[in-house]
Amino acid sequence: LNNVGLTLLELDRPREALPYLERAMANDRAANNPYGLAKELSNIGHAYEKLKEPDRAVAFHQQALAVRERIGDKDGLVRTRGALAEIELKRGDARTAITLFEQSIALALEINDRHDAAIQLEWLSKAHLAVGDTGRAFLAYRRYHEPPPPPPATAPRARHPGPATP
Repeated sequence: LNNVGLTLLELDRPREALPYLERAMANDRAANNPYGLAKELSNIGHAYEKLKEPDRAVAFHQQALAVRERIGDKDGLVRTRGALAEIELKRGDARTAITLFEQSIALALEINDRHDAAIQLEWLSKAHLAVGDTGRAFLAYRRYHEPPPPPPATAPRARHPGPATP
């Protein structure tokens, strides 16, 4: 059901996607599957975004956020906060968006999710531009384009010196 709903969303048919996503959500509730429930709540939020109903979209994303916080789904928290931030930015509340993007970026970096951190950094630069802060917009955009730092160096392994040579 979820995959049918997602396919319909990708085909830009959110009204048709909703019944599938809602049934998948009901199944996840009945099965006591919080990860699936959070995913469905977010997907329904995306459907309402596509239907240009931001209030309903926010309501579903906030429900997903609460579930993800309760179960400790950090990966999902990154994406859900980002989705909420995008909606707030589109609604004209760039300050709220900046806060949500910064929270999302910090968590993405904490869990070493450089892909989602980069996406949120690009959106953060747009939010800073929306409030007229070109300096911070530039810094966020530069961070977005910087290569990730190298992995931490590991200590060289001790070598067995082998037999002494005369």
